[in-house]
Amino acid sequence: MNLRHPDWQDILDALEGTAPRPADLLAHLDSCEECRELAGAARDLLAGFSLARGTRPPAPLVEAAVRAVLSEADPWAPARAFLRKGLQVVRATLAADSLAPAPGFRGASPAGAPRLLLFEAPHHAVTLALGGAANAGGLRGQLVPKDAAAIPPGGRAHLVAGGSHDDCALSEFGEFRFEATPRAALHLAIEVGDERLEIGPIRTVSDE
Repeated sequence: MNLRHPDWQDILDALEGTAPRPADLLAHLDSCEECRELAGAARDLLAGFSLARGTRPPAPLVEAAVRAVLSEADPWAPARAFLRKGLQVVRATLAADSLAPAPGFRGASPAGAPRLLLFEAPHHAVTLALGGAANAGGLRGQLVPKDAAAIPPGGRAHLVAGGSHDDCALSEFGEFRFEATPRAALHLAIEVGDERLEIGPIRTVSDE
């Protein structure tokens, strides 16, 4: 067993009683919130599977089901290990979306144009360009400070979509880019200074 993070077979054996519960596994679950959440979700799923009176489900099936449940409960789960600790979490709200133009707006975006979104937070605004020919299916964005002359160095953007995580550094002008985005709901976190700005879910056209 990996003493750092137990694998699924170890967790299933311990939960079902098919093997003794190793002391190091119990100690690890006491100290690791991520593995404790996975074990709790696995326990609930195994209880549900037992009602079917079938054979024991294979470990990959249980793992996939648990991760699907956790992704709904905590969309940031794939990025949790990469996010900085101790930051103030600020939720940004959608202020404008080119798919839902404001009343009085006439005309439509030209073919191949990206979807444009604007999010607002107390100290920052975030502009996003999603898809479109120029982006080749990717995501471009910029963090704009409202009450500061410059963006603190070391900022990063994190993108979670379809159960996967990607991240990139902010430029000195607050710009960031992800080359490709899955056709799934997008969650974006921008770490700057002592804040983590969270955006999402952003529903893609194909996801709706």
